[in-house]
Amino acid sequence: MFCNKICYLLSCIKTIKESSLMNKLTHFAALALALSAGAAQAGTLNLPSGSLSEYIFNVSNNAGFPNQEMGRLSILQVGSDTKWTLSANWDNRLNSSNPFVFGLDYAMTSGRISQSNLSLFDVTGQVGLKSFGDRGVFFNPSNNANRFTDGEKVSWIFKNTNIANFLIKDLHVNAVYNGQSIKFTPTRPVPEAETWAMMLAGLAGFGLMRYRKQSKLA
Repeated sequence: MFCNKICYLLSCIKTIKESSLMNKLTHFAALALALSAGAAQAGTLNLPSGSLSEYIFNVSNNAGFPNQEMGRLSILQVGSDTKWTLSANWDNRLNSSNPFVFGLDYAMTSGRISQSNLSLFDVTGQVGLKSFGDRGVFFNPSNNANRFTDGEKVSWIFKNTNIANFLIKDLHVNAVYNGQSIKFTPTRPVPEAETWAMMLAGLAGFGLMRYRKQSKLA
């Protein structure tokens, strides 16, 4: 849970770092309000609009298949919605077995997917949607056209959701190793040193603000 909190804070700080001065102040205020309101659980710490979370799916759950990058995911907070962009990108030598993305698995730490339809857009290649819900987004299977394959990319929007509502679990790729399907768990891109410094400075500032508030009440 602590790791999730740090990831959320990093997303906030990345947004703040790339914003204008006025937006920096706005995002700092939103972050401070969320923290001071007692949002101690990661699932209740909503991120402000413009926040971005990124994942690289590169850890194999099969001992016979080495760790390597198979896909990437970015989730952008756009107002009260989240925009998702998923890409498949693996070693071209694997294409001899015709692998394809079966699905993206996640868990919802809070809230639910309320929409009944999901439209794909910004599609590179031909990707067909099979189903979606509170546990993941799933694409066309092997006996269907428009499978999600190497070099393809797709985006979609989940309405009335926040990045903090989701715990990303794995990317499920079929026919990638001796005809088997393998799940790849994600890692997060390593933050820049400047990002770590801003995070620590922000936490220190928040701690000082809390200390002064408690001192006035004493």
